[in-house]
Amino acid sequence: VLSEDVAIVGDTDQNEVVAVSLKSGKVAWRFSTGGRMDTSPTVYKGLCLVADHTGYVSALKVHTGELVYRLRIAPDEKRMLSHGKVESVWPVIGGVLVANGKAYATAGRTQGSDGGLIVRAFAPETGDPVWARAIPQTGNGVQGGKAKRNDALILENGLLRLMDHYLNADTGVIVPSPTTL
Repeated sequence: VLSEDVAIVGDTDQNEVVAVSLKSGKVAWRFSTGGRMDTSPTVYKGLCLVADHTGYVSALKVHTGELVYRLRIAPDEKRMLSHGKVESVWPVIGGVLVANGKAYATAGRTQGSDGGLIVRAFAPETGDPVWARAIPQTGNGVQGGKAKRNDALILENGLLRLMDHYLNADTGVIVPSPTTL
């Protein structure tokens, strides 16, 4: 991700985010997340929002890498071993989506394991919670009763979409698919 004078990348093998100066090519700062990352960080109003497999989102100052806050997206502190590393039973998958002044992230592996998936909305500048919603393990969008894997959130026609589920972006209430209305 490019932000003003730095390129910010995730080093999955080292569990860290690295900012490199675009002018000099030298490392400007490093931040250890403690867990692997699946996607690029999200840059918003001078903050770098990093989602990782510890079940947290870390907010860093773009220019210094200083930690502003760390927000647990996972519903609990349960840990497991995956890919030779200790991580949350509910890793944050798909990064952080920011839209209309709110940030959104999901945690969990599949709808059918370890208590399913959770979506959280929060204030991107402070990490203050806005709402949280558990995604049902069966029914309402789970085709054939099969659990689906976690995926990136997208904003589609003003609704949050996670796989076959649509949520009101302001309240987190699960709504019917727009195609069935």
